Amino acid sequence: MAASPQTCFVCLDDQQHVIGYLISHPYHKGSTPKLHETSTVIDSIHLHLHDLAIIPTEQGQGIPKLLIDHLFSVLNTMNYQSVSLISVQDSAKFWQKYGFIIDNSFSAPTSYGDSAVCLHRSI
Repeated sequence: MAASPQTCFVCLDDQQHVIGYLISHPYHKGSTPKLHETSTVIDSIHLHLHDLAIIPTEQGQGIPKLLIDHLFSVLNTMNYQSVSLISVQDSAKFWQKYGFIIDNSFSAPTSYGDSAVCLHRSI
């Protein structure tokens, strides 16, 4: 989050409790960060969506769409050209609903597990 605070967001409920978040940061297109690696500030026109999480009691409320739409709204005002992510836990279909496509031109580090899939979306 320190590497790119303008592309990291939280969603709060009416009592100002965090119920979800999205973390993304600049990264090199065609490569993926290692899991548990500290991100450094880099100059890139490509963004890596590192994590999206919603607390279980708030799932099914459309919060992922809210956070993803907000991310792309912010990115439309910036110089980024694409976003990548690594799908884990068989979530590729979820990400495809938001315009991400499977990208076999690069692969996820083994630390993400055997079923990890790389996806990207142009801006």
